[in-house]
Amino acid sequence: MSARFHVRVLRLDRAKAEVALRLTIIHPDQRAFDDTRTFAVLLLDREGLSVEDVKKIERKLVKKVELGDVRNFPPKIDGLAYTEEEWATFWSRRELLPQATLSIVAKHAAYLAHLEVGQEWESGVVLHT
Repeated sequence: MSARFHVRVLRLDRAKAEVALRLTIIHPDQRAFDDTRTFAVLLLDREGLSVEDVKKIERKLVKKVELGDVRNFPPKIDGLAYTEEEWATFWSRRELLPQATLSIVAKHAAYLAHLEVGQEWESGVVLHT
């Protein structure tokens, strides 16, 4: 599975069971951000849960999800007008890529126990393209 998003923990409030994640689209086939509980749980999942499994438990884990601070979206590019080299350069420059902040309020702080501010990872979560 190819990585679709680069994820970075911006803010974490364990007392309120809240986390803010900065998402950057890093794959040209990823065409949208998602603000569903399913997406949030899959981003935070460390056990390799399937979408079907997540849909059964998402309401027990996540109270609220909000998408905000969207930047560079939709990307201002015309893929047909780019050479292969220009296309590769675009996707290698993080500051040009689509970004958004996903705020998640968990039902219990323990669900966020594995997170730390500044932590980063890549995710191949795909719900919408």
